[in-house]
Amino acid sequence: MVVSDAGAPYGGASHSGAEEASYLVPMTYRGAPLQGADEALIGTTEHGVLGKRWVYDGGHDPVLVGELAALIDGRAKAQAQSVSDQEDRDVRVAYEGSPFGAAGIGAVTDTESGTGIRLTSGATLRLVRALAPGGDGHVSGVWQRADASQVRGHSVTVHPGA
Repeated sequence: MVVSDAGAPYGGASHSGAEEASYLVPMTYRGAPLQGADEALIGTTEHGVLGKRWVYDGGHDPVLVGELAALIDGRAKAQAQSVSDQEDRDVRVAYEGSPFGAAGIGAVTDTESGTGIRLTSGATLRLVRALAPGGDGHVSGVWQRADASQVRGHSVTVHPGA
């Protein structure tokens, strides 16, 4: 899932133990610091043309959260990462609850297993850091494992009024 100029996902895999585990870290890429999000700053980069860029954990970025809510509401389509204006048909959304509308971030809670984003609409989106099912709705996508096989997993779960 790519979210405008302000966001892009990043995933990784752990190969320790009996099974490979996949992780998701959605990041946003900004042309200026995001006010009030110092704890979510991953680092800075230097772009050859655009100059200094700030990279944030996307769960704390209102642009990513707003676009994610629009995706779940059906107001936006998932976009392919490597082809402009191309829908990513591997991303699927399942949600039949009330629309979020222009809900903003009420609070963000990080845990080892994920990030809970309480929306001002009252619903909670949970960014699943270690891919797993759950919730009353979800966004899922396909990840490629180290052995080149593909697996589908939930990257976001929806918990209305939670």
